[in-house]
Amino acid sequence: MDEIKRALLGDCEAEKKLEETGYFKASGDLSLESCPFCGSSEVVYEKYLHTAGYRWRVVCTNCMASIDPGYAQQRSTVQRMWNTRAPRKMARAIDADRLADGLKLHRQSTDQKHEADRQWAVGYNAGLDRALYSIAYAPTLTQPNEGGKDKNVPTNGPLTLEELGLMAEPTPVWWDWVQGWVLARKGMIISWNGVYYNFEEVKGNFYRRPPEGEEK
Repeated sequence: MDEIKRALLGDCEAEKKLEETGYFKASGDLSLESCPFCGSSEVVYEKYLHTAGYRWRVVCTNCMASIDPGYAQQRSTVQRMWNTRAPRKMARAIDADRLADGLKLHRQSTDQKHEADRQWAVGYNAGLDRALYSIAYAPTLTQPNEGGKDKNVPTNGPLTLEELGLMAEPTPVWWDWVQGWVLARKGMIISWNGVYYNFEEVKGNFYRRPPEGEEK
């Protein structure tokens, strides 16, 4: 067992040796969340010499994921960054006709006594019409596994390495290992903290949308 793991398990001598190499165990007010990529709790602080002085970063000793802004002079700076998790939200399907009917109820009468009020109503209705137009012509979200009905619509099965490699621009994909969204680009994933990983080196599967029942 290496020094880092021994230190994390409470070995004081190993912890002292660890600090001599620039690594510091996270505990108390400086505790760190488990790695969002591999799930390991073997996450430590690393102090290193930057051209502008000593700086801090956080490193997962299991998969080597890290966060290093390059300017952190205090551990608390990278602690906040590491412990912050991106919100797991996704656009949901809506009944466009019902929404449009509801918005139409807010249309203002242009039969106003004062010209200023009439002009305001005209402008308000113009904005409302633009919103209604956007709703009517908005692209339709593909429903999960809809591709099983139409061969021209991609299914929501796990993405293959070939499919991931064809994503030339950063594309949001759902990573079931962390139960959240990341960006995919040319066979790499871009994590919430801006770190790049090779798809072949991480666990779990990637999807165009959360598989049914996964997103909360």
